[in-house]
Amino acid sequence: MDNNEQNVDMTSQQSMSLTQSSEEIQLYENQTIGSMTVIYMDPNTGRTITTNPVSFNLVRDSHPRNDLLHVNHALDIQRNRVETAHALERAMAEDNYRQSRAILKAQVDKIKASVSAQDPFCQKLIKDLE
Repeated sequence: MDNNEQNVDMTSQQSMSLTQSSEEIQLYENQTIGSMTVIYMDPNTGRTITTNPVSFNLVRDSHPRNDLLHVNHALDIQRNRVETAHALERAMAEDNYRQSRAILKAQVDKIKASVSAQDPFCQKLIKDLE
């Protein structure tokens, strides 16, 4: 490390879960999803500062409310549209005809099982794929 670089220890940063009561912590699942290092230049000194890696967690409620589990109808339609486009691309790139048909059939089955399956747009997607 040269004179223009500095390491910063982030262990002094208190985790959000450390400030919560034990009852609150039990309601949530903590799942480490990655770590992060920040590298920046101090504009006053011109030195490059690098923080030590700090893990970050995805905190989820262990018992989510039912309204959070409800699938958004409009979003589901768009998901079906995008996934159908990807399925068509994969089927067209496939050299094996049976495999291409299997990809398309799997997408039809997926749309039929979705929340928006009865939507006119999704019905058209199904018809186009069949």
